[in-house]
Parts: sequence; C-alpha cells; structure tokens
Amino acid sequence: MLPPARPGTIHSDDAIRETDDDAAASRLSAVNLGYLTDPFLPLIYKPPRHPSGASRRAEFGAGVGAGSGFGSGAGAGSSLGSTPRKPPLINVGTHHRTVALDLVVDRFLEEGGKQVVSLGAGSDTRFWRIMARDDPPDLAHYVELDFPHLTGPKAQRIARSPKLVSLLSRRTPVASSSTSSDTVAGGIPGLQTSGADATPRAGASSAAPYLSPVPAPTAPTAPTAPTAPTAPDHRPGPGQPPYTISKGGTQLSSPLYTLFPLDLRDDSSPSSPSSLGSLSSLEGVLDPALPTLFLAECVLCYMKPEESEAVISWFGRFQECVGVIYEMCGLDDQFGTVMRRNLATRGLSLPGAVFSTPEAQAGRFLAESLGSGVFDRAGAKSLWEIRESVVPPAELRRWVYSTLIRRTAQLPRADLPFRRRISGIEHLDEIEELRLVLSHYCVAWGTRGERMARVGLQRRG
Repeated sequence: MLPPARPGTIHSDDAIRETDDDAAASRLSAVNLGYLTDPFLPLIYKPPRHPSGASRRAEFGAGVGAGSGFGSGAGAGSSLGSTPRKPPLINVGTHHRTVALDLVVDRFLEEGGKQVVSLGAGSDTRFWRIMARDDPPDLAHYVELDFPHLTGPKAQRIARSPKLVSLLSRRTPVASSSTSSDTVAGGIPGLQTSGADATPRAGASSAAPYLSPVPAPTAPTAPTAPTAPTAPDHRPGPGQPPYTISKGGTQLSSPLYTLFPLDLRDDSSPSSPSSLGSLSSLEGVLDPALPTLFLAECVLCYMKPEESEAVISWFGRFQECVGVIYEMCGLDDQFGTVMRRNLATRGLSLPGAVFSTPEAQAGRFLAESLGSGVFDRAGAKSLWEIRESVVPPAELRRWVYSTLIRRTAQLPRADLPFRRRISGIEHLDEIEELRLVLSHYCVAWGTRGERMARVGLQRRG
C-alpha cells in the first residue's frame, strides 16, 4: 500500500485520469459554440461540479502558459450551460483534432474496416456518432479501453440511457470481404482519395496509393497473434437488455460494443495490479482475420517507449490493420518546454514523449524492433498542416447557426435570421499563435495490408 499523499500532491494516475475531463470539457465547449455536433456527449460526460482551474486545464492547451490564449485554463471565459467556455485556440484545435480523426476512421470503414479499438477512450462518443448515421457502417465490433475509474461510470451512464442502449444492438451482417471505395472520407467534399503523404516501409508493395488504465498490463515484448473468438454470439431475448455488466460494474459488453477496463502499461509499475490482465484479454473479443483500427489519443505519451511499442506490435499482428496516434510533438523547443513545465505542475510526466516530430511519430509504425508486427506504410501531419492541407475550405468556412441566437430567440433552425462561419464563431487575434500551438500536436498513422493502404490523411484537391 502506498503512503497517503501529502496535501496538495497529485498521484500520477489521478492526473492522467483527469485528462479525460479536460478533453471532454473542451469538446463540450466546442459543441456548445457550434464548432462540432455531438448529441451523445451530454449523455456520456458529466462535468465536475467544482472544476479546479489549473487541474482542469484543457488537454489540448495543457502545455501553454502565460502569454497565450491557453494560460487561463478551463475556468476562463463565460459559462455555456454547466461547462466553462474554452478559449478560441482550444475550440479551434478541438475542431481540427476531431475532424482529422473522424476522416481517418471513416476512410478505414469505407475501405472495409470491421473492428475499431479505442485506447484510453474515456468519455469519447465516436461509436454512437458512427452507429447513429442513417446508413451505419458494416461494423463487426467496437472496443473501448480505459482505467476502471473511467469505464465504471461510463458503463452506468450507458445502461441508464435508452438512447445509448438502443445503438448497442444495431448490427448488420459482417461480410468476409469488401471492395475499396472512392467515396470521400467523412462525406466532406474536396478531399482526394489518393496522395503521397505517407512513407512506405522498405520492401512494401506499391500496388495501392500511399497515404499518407483495468486488467493489468503486461505489455508483451514478443506478442503473439490473437486467435479468433470462439464464444457464441449471445443475442438478448425478449425484454432483456442488449448488454451485460461484469468486472464489478467496470465492463459492459454487447454483440457490437465492448467497454473494457484495461491498463496498457507494464505490470512492473506499482500502480498497476498484475492480476487484472493485458491486451491478450481481447483475444476472445477481436477477430484477427478482420480489418482492425486502433486509435490512441494522447495515450502513448504516458507510457514508456517499450510499452507503447509492444502495443503497436500487438496490433501489427493483425492481417489488416490501421494504427492512429494523436500526440504532442516539438516538446524539445522553447514552447514545448513550457508545455512540459505546465504539465508537471499537474503531476503529469511524459515518459513516452521522446518522438519530437510528426515524422518520428510516424516512424514508430515502421521500426524494425516491432518484428513481425511492423506496419507497411506510415504518415503524419501536424494539426497546422491538417488545417492547411486536409480540412476542406468549405468546412473552415461552412455556415453554422449561432448558438447564442438560437438560445435567445428560441426559434427553429430554419427560421434563424443569422448564421456565421466556423471561422467567425470566435475572434482569433493572432494566426501566428494558432500556428505555433497547432504545430505542437500531430496525427500519425500506419497501415498494414494492401486494402488499408489508402487509409490516412490525404491532401485535399
């Protein structure tokens, strides 16, 4: 047992868990202002009643100190409902981050992707946003992993919401194969379906265009390929819920969706109970023969490089796979040093922040040390590059109804006399400041298998 913490100190795991509040609060701010649409977030995320300024500093701007728009933290600005309004830099960054990751996930699904695994999912709602579409994808399984501290409350909120529960069993037959699609990723116009923004591994085929914590972790140093699940697909009977709750209320399972408590770090860590399992726990949930995508948003930086490498290698054993990483970068320059210092004041250390550039993040998928889990191709872009070359101008300038006017006038959307563009929702004083901040975050991806080679962030036309 660890000694009691001194007053005012923060356990490193608690600080990591609090970053979910940061990211969710930033997303809710962006939703309330009209940057994003997410009807499921209020059902999943419940803001803390008494957020504490510095400890609730937004994840996107956690590293920005005095002299920038992020220095004021989560408590800055006016309140939108029960959630404080974030500074414009955070709202814009949250928008670009969400759009970029949605584009990659959607492209994966269009290319025949069947399984998605979200590492450190927290309060993410992507599964429901995907399955609520008029024409949902032919998804086999969606898995979310996180600390039980977070999966427990999320499982309760899902079970208590008829709207969320209704999508847990919305499932279509899973085809054994799928032809690639030229449909624009995410349904956003102006995006090319091919490009040259990714780096192929030496010897990889060039037939397709290049594009770009709780069962305890024992990140395997020599992971073996998972085996196909043999458990029957238990369908709920009449009057039965389409899910089961287990592991003391921290795991929720349905034929289509699983919320799984898991610590991805090596069990040599004293904070990780070794009796709780590792990624091998997913072998009965995932089918290695199906195209699979794993998503890690600000997760791997809190792990040792050898631990995160074991995670990447484990997924690289799938026949067809896409890995997507969203991380900080450039932490070795002056601005990055300030980011590290501010994170340290929150009790956050970054043992995995040794990949200082987008290119270095992409190189994680091609490292020879991955062994047979190495990927075929990889690419990366900073958020600034994504803004400049990926996000369609129509999205940056698209008309949206003013949230303030809608609340004040109480009129239907079609009757509102005023609309404004994304770029006009809030005023940004300095574009150079935006460039500086966005350049310190990136999206990196790796692909394995010819069918997945088209997945990534491509330059718009």
